[in-house]
Amino acid sequence: PTRTLLPQVEVWEHNGASESARRLKTIGCHTEACRTLGFVNNGALLLTGSSDRSILATDTTTGQPLSRLTNAHKSAVNRLSVLDHNLIATGDDDGVVKVWDTRQQAACGSFAPFVDFVSDIVHVPGNSEVDPAAASTSAAGTAAGGGTGGTLVVTSGDGTIAHLSMNGWKELGQSDNMEDELLSCVILKGGRKVVAGSQGGMLNIFNWGEWEDCNDRFPGHPSSIDAIVKVDEETILTGSSDGLIRIIGVLPNKMLGLVGEHSDMPVERMDLSADRSTLATASHDHTIKLWSVAYLWERDLRKEA
Repeated sequence: PTRTLLPQVEVWEHNGASESARRLKTIGCHTEACRTLGFVNNGALLLTGSSDRSILATDTTTGQPLSRLTNAHKSAVNRLSVLDHNLIATGDDDGVVKVWDTRQQAACGSFAPFVDFVSDIVHVPGNSEVDPAAASTSAAGTAAGGGTGGTLVVTSGDGTIAHLSMNGWKELGQSDNMEDELLSCVILKGGRKVVAGSQGGMLNIFNWGEWEDCNDRFPGHPSSIDAIVKVDEETILTGSSDGLIRIIGVLPNKMLGLVGEHSDMPVERMDLSADRSTLATASHDHTIKLWSVAYLWERDLRKEA
């Protein structure tokens, strides 16, 4: 599905054999712009967040609304991340992050570490080896009978990145102001590094657990880095406001190539298909493009570069 500046979602079907796509339906979801969306239950359920401050669950097949959280936030819902089958995290324009239990249709807890919009949310599950704090919070939460478990790494337009625990709803660390909006983030190097893309086109690289300041920077993007997708532990794809989708090697830092472009219009969102063979990119040119990217795992891009 594609989110729009209109209060609706378009659902499209892609036929890989014929390399064609067709629009299946347009779903009216909200009273104001649909800003963010995500699938749960293997695509059976579509969740959307809107400028009207609501979160809506819609049956993907029928297009019928199933439940709505009205006034879920005090300001526009800007980001939605599916954590597992029952939990989602949302962020708003005021910098508030909330975690919701879809079974109870209620908030489990919230954070307010930022003074500007939430731009990206990455979940570290409670059973992950990436983050010892996530495992410990999961165990503690389970023992206490609550047990959402795990942690969140979140970036904000106020120029900071924060590490948030879902057990006790406490802040584990937050960076100083980077004096540049942070718009996207990803965890690499087996959890030892976090990369955050900025409005100024800088990739800021943090050591895990050392959140006060980044320990490395990689310039090279002439415009903002609005989206990041992880390829492997040392390679990412970046979507930039200059319309280019770049392949970037991290530590050592190197531009490895291009996937493609959306003319000169910003690439705002990207995601990989379940089999990781196709990259979908959404742009301000009002198009969704699908790119064959299986070669990213088949070729030695660093050697070729």
